[in-house]
Formats: sequence, C-alpha cells, structure tokens
Amino acid sequence: MCLMHLVNKIRSLFMPDPKDFLLNTDYEMDKIVYYKSGELLPTGNTAVYVDTYNLGFIPLTFAVFSFSEDFSDTRMDIMMTYNDDVSIVMNTYADGVTIQYVNNNDQNKKLYYRIYGFEPSNSMASVGKTQKDAKQFILNTDYNYCKLHSKGIADSDTTITHNLGYCPFVLAWQEGKWGSESVISPCWISGAEDIGYPNIITTPNTLVISGLQNNKKVHYRIYYEEI
Repeated sequence: MCLMHLVNKIRSLFMPDPKDFLLNTDYEMDKIVYYKSGELLPTGNTAVYVDTYNLGFIPLTFAVFSFSEDFSDTRMDIMMTYNDDVSIVMNTYADGVTIQYVNNNDQNKKLYYRIYGFEPSNSMASVGKTQKDAKQFILNTDYNYCKLHSKGIADSDTTITHNLGYCPFVLAWQEGKWGSESVISPCWISGAEDIGYPNIITTPNTLVISGLQNNKKVHYRIYYEEI
C-alpha cells in the first residue's frame, strides 16, 4: 500500500465524511494563484490576447463565460461551443492566456469572462497573493468548497486508485506542444474514443487516463465530491 493510500485510510477512521460539509479545513482545498476577468468582442478566427503573467510555471486554468455582465447565464468554456456560429477556444501558454471568440450571429455581442488558475502539483514556485481580487468575501459557506483528495501528473496511460467507493468529481488538463511552445488546456473527453485527445474515465475506485499521444501529459485533481 502506498503512503498516500495509507494516509487516506487512517484519516477515514478518525475524520468525518468530507461530503457532509460545505467547508472542511481538515482537507486540502484548491488555491487560486491566478485570476483574470474582463470582456471581449468577437474577432473571427483570430485569437484575442487576454493576459500575461510571471508565475514561473504554466497555471492550470479554466474559465466561465457569459453574455451578461452579471454572469446570470454563466457557462464553462466547453459549453460555449454551440455550433459553427458561436465558439470559444482558450489556451494557456508559458507567457499568457489567449481566447478565440467567434460569433458569426452578432459581431458586436460582448463576451464576459473570468479565468481561474491553479498551481501544478510539480511546481515549487513562490507565487504572489490574489487577495486583492477577493472583494468582500474570502469564504462564503453558502457555497460548497471542493475537498481535494489527491493530485498529480500522468505522462503515460495510467490508472490511479482512489478507493472512494463512488465516482468522484475530477478536473484534468492536458499539456503538450503547440509548435515549440508548451500549452495547457482543460480535458473535456470522457470515454474511450481514439480521437487524439486524452480520455478521462472515473469509476467508483479508480481514475483511468488513456489516449496520451505525442509526449502529452495530464494534470489531474480528484475531489471527495461525488458526481
């Protein structure tokens, strides 16, 4: 039994079920090391440059988008790809984040975005505070805060055993080369299709990562929350 599994087994004997809590500081939570918000206008097939950063690593980013400034119709980036008329593509490079926003129906329709970034599990960098972006709330227990079970990087097809007994919520990002640059973007494929992208499959006891091609890696984060 590996050390992580032993620690989790001992913890489960003495600690309450993390799923019973919206917030439980006995368990690790994600730390946001990068945050950016703003608005964009459509640019056809040209990428809109969004931001640069100096973190010492490429953050694991994800975004929410909305056509409303108050984010009343919030969607994750994958849900913004409706058809050939409206689509969103976001990539994270060593020097910054880019978003490609296409809206053939309305070239004047603003898109509002909020981008969040986590530090990769293999980073030992010292990062600055994001406290200035917290506004009035640091924590608000009206909302659930996901409790992190484990995190890591897969550089080949692999199976990670979590033994939770249910299918947990998982976030994953693929890292690969775009020309000479390293690029990290969220994984959105769940299944076993051979389409050139990593496949992420959760089971009650394992996380299966497959389809890694061309020296790609997958950054994964497994949470105690059940899907």
